[in-house]
Amino acid sequence: SSQVFLPLGNYPFIVVVCPINEKPNLNDLIIFKVDSGFGVNFKPGVWHFPLISIENAKFITIDKKNDEGNLEIYNFDEGEVFSLDV
Repeated sequence: SSQVFLPLGNYPFIVVVCPINEKPNLNDLIIFKVDSGFGVNFKPGVWHFPLISIENAKFITIDKKNDEGNLEIYNFDEGEVFSLDV
């Protein structure tokens, strides 16, 4: 199902996503800043890194009632790395 993330308060944050695929491809990473006062809604199947708070924000998450079939964790290999300059 889709997932909605809303910061509690007016805080900017960083989002890291990859297009829908069987596993995230680091060459296809999309990284962007979400301005204060906005949230994000990820479509089903969109891989996303945990949200990166710039100012120590807490988030409300809107998701389906249970996690059955709704959560897939991908563990990167040691050679699969990326860095982010903020």
